[in-house]
Amino acid sequence: GRSGKVIVDGSVVTTPRTSAKLRVKASGLPILPVQPYFADKVQIRVTGGTVSVEGALTALLEDTPKFSYRGDASVSRFSSVDNVHHNDFLKWETLNVDGIRFGSAPLNVDIREISLKNFYSRLIIYPDGSINVQHILDNGAGSMEASAEADEAASSGGEFRKPSVKVHAQSSAPSGAPDRQPPAPVIISRVSLEGGQVRFSDRFIKPNYSANLTGLGGRIIGLSSNLSDTADVDIHGTVDGAAPVIIQGRINPLSGNLFLDLTAMAKGVDLPTATPYSSTYAGYPIIKGKLSMDVHYVIKNRKLVADNRLVLDQLTFGDKVESPKATKLPVLLAVALLKDRHGVIDVNLPISGSLDDPKFSMGAIVLKVIVNLISKAVTAPFALLGSLVGGGAELSYIEFSPGRSDLDQTALDKISSLSRALEDRPALHLDVAGRIDPVADRQGLRRRMLERKVKRIKLMSLSKKMDDSSNLDEISVDRGEYPLLLKRVYRKETFPKPRNLLGFPKDLPLQEMEILILSHTEVTDDDLRQLGMRRARVVADAILKTGKVTSDRVFVLEPSLKSKAGEGEPAEKAKMSRVDFSLK
Repeated sequence: GRSGKVIVDGSVVTTPRTSAKLRVKASGLPILPVQPYFADKVQIRVTGGTVSVEGALTALLEDTPKFSYRGDASVSRFSSVDNVHHNDFLKWETLNVDGIRFGSAPLNVDIREISLKNFYSRLIIYPDGSINVQHILDNGAGSMEASAEADEAASSGGEFRKPSVKVHAQSSAPSGAPDRQPPAPVIISRVSLEGGQVRFSDRFIKPNYSANLTGLGGRIIGLSSNLSDTADVDIHGTVDGAAPVIIQGRINPLSGNLFLDLTAMAKGVDLPTATPYSSTYAGYPIIKGKLSMDVHYVIKNRKLVADNRLVLDQLTFGDKVESPKATKLPVLLAVALLKDRHGVIDVNLPISGSLDDPKFSMGAIVLKVIVNLISKAVTAPFALLGSLVGGGAELSYIEFSPGRSDLDQTALDKISSLSRALEDRPALHLDVAGRIDPVADRQGLRRRMLERKVKRIKLMSLSKKMDDSSNLDEISVDRGEYPLLLKRVYRKETFPKPRNLLGFPKDLPLQEMEILILSHTEVTDDDLRQLGMRRARVVADAILKTGKVTSDRVFVLEPSLKSKAGEGEPAEKAKMSRVDFSLK
């Protein structure tokens, strides 16, 4: 081309073997004329760019040609578009590769530094679920695969569907395979990035979603194919020009066994930009909120373990919208459970998987974790609440002794934990329903009535009137005085009693008197209902007494013989004599 210049200086020997030792200096060599050599390998069309090199080239042409190069190289003003949809794909201002030491036989590469400045790349998910990178690397075959997988994405009850794009790590064989060959020696001492931009568009979603990662810069130091070496990563940027992003950690992508230990942080990403996703899959647009995330990904021995801490501040949904793909799960309840009194949702979503699993899909795994989190709000809301504030699924109920409605220390501790959780989640309302055991509580009430009769006798013996303000529950009866008090109760009972030959009531052992009194004590269904109401009222009053929950958020329900639907299994494993909670 008119702008390209080449200077070659050195020697060439043809006998006994052809060899060359050359000093090469080239600048401004256009890429377009050589495009036919790689046009059938990748589905991109280069629209601009020049190559420059300066260094020493040696060649030995024999049965196995050998080449080596020592020097520098650069590609300037590169630009390209994809051949399938004709969108901008990749471009940059300068790509410098300095300190190259290359040998072909055996293959080895040693590079002092790669620096990329003012670069731009485009990532697009098309309406068929395929990604533009798939088209470029596999001649378009990825589109068919992604389309076939679109119906197999992680879902719940046939809902929440989205194409699943599989992530494959390049490797000659699974970890530990006996035929694994050691990778060729490759060392890249430093990679520098400056002024980068990555534009992402999801055209599968209607309406479309777009995000712009700008100001990408940083460095990667110590890349090597040696299994024992890892490179340090420090990359930063911003999302849509406002929210900072930091990626730090260690990687080893050049070895035959991928290793990765990365932490990524993003602060203050505006959530309304994600409305296309929330409307489509949750059924509600996001009208306000910011996202911060702190994620940690580890890939070792082809196993992925990741922690995803997400903080959503002031997440606010708009009015419900109709979407055939929207989940039927209670998204608003899940948000109310997760959101604290400051309007913050702080959750950790751990994920894991094997890169050797043919069904491994990062998107499907993340989606499944999110769906499971929302599902937990339905099937086990108190287990979800307990995992956030402590206390576990047992927060869903409080047990009582048969026939009683007084609170023990275990119950008070649960009430304290539940009250703190409700204080921190002001959008939640609590239903309180007493539950009774028709057999145990009926017998318990008989025993309770007998105890109160004994206490009344003692109260009378203390010359206190029956309408005195003293509470019977405050009267205590010790073992020594109980037999005499019970005998007096027995004498006052009007039911038929065993009599002696003179016709007077017999003196009976303590246990027999108790049995007779209890057997003639009537407990009606209304007595059981009132017991259930007392239990619910006692618990509700104790919650309100903490001062953490207002009365307009606590509702006492009619007693029930069964647990409310959807309250989960833990309550079913508890005693029937209890109070059940439900959240709204």
